[in-house]
This record gives sequence, C-alpha cells and structure tokens, in this order.
Amino acid sequence: MAKGNHPDRKKCMEYLEAYGTPSHVIGHCKSVAAVACRLGEALNNAGGTLAGSFSSIRMKEFTREDGRTAYVQDHSFDTCRTEPRLFDIELIRASGLLHDMARVEERHWDVCADWCRDMGYPEEEQVIRVHMMYQYTNDAAHLTEAD
Repeated sequence: MAKGNHPDRKKCMEYLEAYGTPSHVIGHCKSVAAVACRLGEALNNAGGTLAGSFSSIRMKEFTREDGRTAYVQDHSFDTCRTEPRLFDIELIRASGLLHDMARVEERHWDVCADWCRDMGYPEEEQVIRVHMMYQYTNDAAHLTEAD
C-alpha cells in the first residue's frame, strides 16, 4: 500500500477481477487512471495546488435544476495554504482504476463508493461517489484530486 492507505495498481486490478468487472470496463478504468495520473503529474510539475490535503475537503450535495443530486467541493474545512502541495498520484491512480468497478450496476458510483468505504479507502470513496455528478471548481489554484 502507498502512503495514505491507497491500494496500489496491482491490488486495484485484483479488486476489479474479484468483483467481476467486465474486461472492457477494466480497460476503460485503466485508461482513465493513466490519463488522470498524467494530468496530476503535469499539475505537480507546474507547482501543485493551494487546496489543502484532500482529506480536509468535503463534498457538499445539492439539487440541480433538473432535480438530480450533484456535488461541489466544500473548502470550509480546508486549511488556508500559502505554499502549494503536490497532488496525491496514488489516490488519483486508485480512484481512476476503481471508479467504474461496479459499472454494470444501477447507481454504480454509490455502489463502488460504499465498497471503498467498507474496504477502508475513504478518500477513494469521496472521489468515486461524486464522479458522475460533480461540479468542477473554476479556481485553478484550488484543484483537488477529485477534479
């Protein structure tokens, strides 16, 4: 396991296989994780983010005009940073690999997020729970792993 108790790539692949995730969905998850990691690494090379650690950020639920539930980041618990921090690439990788593990199930994002919570991966839970109905921040200085 990497720092922050994130499952590594090998463990994520074991989870996907054990869950019975179809091979085409596993391929999609691998692609999402690869692109997300490249973006995170590029952002780290550009100086990182002023957002606090991901564990200090909460997602606020709200109802959209169409009646659907969506999420936005709540930085009210976020520590005010004057120095940037680097994105947690292991969190990004694990979330990308696992985000569609339950893709063939209704409300797959909640099913997978609940699974991550039960397995002891609360940060992955948070990223995965919001991935279908998430309002991204317009503040580039405060991007997080969920973005």
